[in-house]
Amino acid sequence: MIKRYFIPKKHSRFDLPKQYLTSLRSYDPNSRYSKLKGPLFVQIQTVDSCNASCLMCPYSIQKRKEQTNHMDDMLYTKILTDLKKTGTVKVFSPMLQSEPLLDPHIVNRIRQAKNILGQDVVVGIVTNGSLLTPKLTQSLVEAGIDRIEISIDAVDIATFKNVRPGISFSKVIDNTEKILALHSNVQVVVRFLIHAENMGQESEFKRYWRARGADVLFTPVVNRAGFVTDFEKFKRSYSMFSFKHLKKGLWRLSVRFYLGIREPVLCVLPFSWLYILLDGRVVLCCHDWGPLDTVGNLQTQTVEQVWNGEKMNKYRHILWTGKYADSPVCRDCSVVNGM
Repeated sequence: MIKRYFIPKKHSRFDLPKQYLTSLRSYDPNSRYSKLKGPLFVQIQTVDSCNASCLMCPYSIQKRKEQTNHMDDMLYTKILTDLKKTGTVKVFSPMLQSEPLLDPHIVNRIRQAKNILGQDVVVGIVTNGSLLTPKLTQSLVEAGIDRIEISIDAVDIATFKNVRPGISFSKVIDNTEKILALHSNVQVVVRFLIHAENMGQESEFKRYWRARGADVLFTPVVNRAGFVTDFEKFKRSYSMFSFKHLKKGLWRLSVRFYLGIREPVLCVLPFSWLYILLDGRVVLCCHDWGPLDTVGNLQTQTVEQVWNGEKMNKYRHILWTGKYADSPVCRDCSVVNGM
C-alpha cells in the first residue's frame, strides 16, 4: 500500500535497530564509557499530569493528587542547548510519564526544539489524543512537529472504556481522523498496546487505520519496571512479540556477530536514550516511575556530563554483563526477565 504521506527515512521507526546497534557498538565495556557524546533519542517531561486513568499506567495506579507542575522555561532552554552541543540527537520528544498536551506551552516547546536542535532532528509527541483538537493540531503543525503518535489500543468503545477510562473514545477517534484529513507532512502513528483486554483486535485495528493513511505501531505491554501491580492479570503471551524470541533471534545474532559478547543486551535504552524529569533529574529508564534512582541532574550538570557519568555507565555495565539483579530499576522489569 502506498502511504498517504511521503515520510523521509529519518522519520521511520525502521531505523531503530540500526541506531540501537550504533549505540551499543559505541559502548566500551573495558573502559565502561560510551564513545557517543550524548543520546540518540531524548524524552523530556514538561508537565507531570494526565487526564486519563489507563489500566496499564503507573500514573493511574499511584493516583497522584498533588498539583500539576511544569518545567521551568530556562531549564528547558538550557537542556536543548546542551543537546545541540552533543550533535548526536536524532529524535526529541517533549513527553515523559504524562500527557504532553496538558502543558499550555507545548506548541512553543515544539517550535523551540526545532529552532535549537535543527530541522534534521525529528520532534514528536505521544498523546492519548483526547486534547488534540483541530486548532491545536494546526498550531503544532505550524510549529514544525514531525510526528504525532496517538495511543488508542482498541477498536470499540467498550474495550476503550475498560483500557483507557477517563477520556472519550469518540473524541479520540474524531481528532485522529481530522489530523489525517489535513494531508500535512506530519507522520501520524496510531499505537496499539497489546494485552489481554484487547485480545484479537489487532487485525481490525490495523485495517481501519491503514485505510485512513495512518502508520500503525503495535507494542507489547510491559510491567513498567515492576510498578504495574496487576501486570499478571492483563499481560499476554506472545510468539512473534516475545522478548524470548528476540533473545533467540535478532539480538543474539547482532550481539554475537557485531558486538562480540556472549549474552545479548536485552535492553538498549540506557545506551541510546536520555530521560529527563521536569525538575532536571535524569532517570535511567522511561519505565522508572518512582523514581527508584536517578543518574544525574541537568540543573547542575551538562548533558555530556550525565551521559557519560559514573552512575549512567555503572548501569550500562550491569545491562552489558546481564547482572540485572544488581539494578533496582532493572531487577523487576519484564523486559529483561521475559514476559
